[in-house]
Amino acid sequence: MPLFRPVPLSSSILPADVLDRDASSAMRFGPAGVGDKAVYLGTFLLERHRYIPYEAVRRIYKRIAMTKGGFSGRGAFASASYLVVELNEGGERSCYIGREDVVDSLLAAVMARAPWLSFMSEAAEERVRRRREEEASRMSRDLCEDAKALIRELRLERLFLEKEPSLYTALSIASRRRRSEDISKPALRYVATAIVLLGAAASAYGVFSMINDGFGNSSYIAIFGIALVFLFSGLSVMPSGRDSHRMILRRLDDAVRAMGEYIKGYPGFLLPPHYAHPVVLARVMRIVEEGRSADWDEAFGIMKDELKAIDGSCSVSQEEYDEIMAIKPMFLIHGWE
Repeated sequence: MPLFRPVPLSSSILPADVLDRDASSAMRFGPAGVGDKAVYLGTFLLERHRYIPYEAVRRIYKRIAMTKGGFSGRGAFASASYLVVELNEGGERSCYIGREDVVDSLLAAVMARAPWLSFMSEAAEERVRRRREEEASRMSRDLCEDAKALIRELRLERLFLEKEPSLYTALSIASRRRRSEDISKPALRYVATAIVLLGAAASAYGVFSMINDGFGNSSYIAIFGIALVFLFSGLSVMPSGRDSHRMILRRLDDAVRAMGEYIKGYPGFLLPPHYAHPVVLARVMRIVEEGRSADWDEAFGIMKDELKAIDGSCSVSQEEYDEIMAIKPMFLIHGWE
């Protein structure tokens, strides 16, 4: 449970006993948290010290702030992730979390507890609405019967996946985390370990000197300050048990296995479980609707080639960025097979 009892950010509040139980059992996601009754937001200094009951939430979604650049095999340029909560009574509250995969995991946890909420901004919903209208317009074109049949099949499979958003969200998050580990520099772990050891040594020396020389020397304050800088800098880089190589692989294997079990309920599903995401099907569907191919294998190959071509030299829209971030790591870690 947070150090202090969380304070409400809406006019709707939880009874004290319910709040205490919910806050103490809330899942942590950086400075934020997810309970059974409310979502908890934090600030730079205090974690999960504010809350909003689900009944007071109108929308909850991810916001990405990024500089011009787009996506490459090395990741997004200068991106920052925020959790945004819009209230039924008006206004919004945001919480800086930093890591996009943490925000996605938080939203998946909220989705499991409050599936009736909207998980997109109004602008995103409008983009989705326009995209569906464009899809319907493309469907009205003079396509061959094979193309129309493939589009119908892709649409059915996408709807099938969208019934269980937690599965493809977990698959996307696990794939991104695995990709991040692949491109991280191993030397950073050694540097982080050295920084933590320096911080620990500085702290030990400061305590030893204070015991032997008294508390009047202001230099000890400087020593502790340096020690704290070393410790917090190193700990922010060092991998935790949750981010260990074994845990990353385990989460990815679990996500692929769970998706594999799910798509067994749809005989003849076109995608393998490690690529089973609605965005993959949607991008292939657009290729078929545009008349570029009426064959699944060919259209899937075109989609992969276009995805490969998007790198750091490309500037993309927010919608395109979201799609690429959701699926490209899946293909990268599996060698595009």
